[in-house]
Amino acid sequence: MSGTRAERYGEGIISELADELTQKYGKGFDKRSLYRYVQFYQSYPEIVGTLTPQSGGHAMILKSL
Repeated sequence: MSGTRAERYGEGIISELADELTQKYGKGFDKRSLYRYVQFYQSYPEIVGTLTPQSGGHAMILKSL
């Protein structure tokens, strides 16, 4: 098997999260997108604090990632 145990665990978590978010919110939450969202957040962490309440649960999703 390739990757460390932690990497495989993380990949499993992302897969499960992608499935759950897609069921709850629809398109836009596949594994590839989630990795991009994490990369974006790591580059611009100050943006999460600027989300409005109109964003609904999306702010919570970004903080979770």
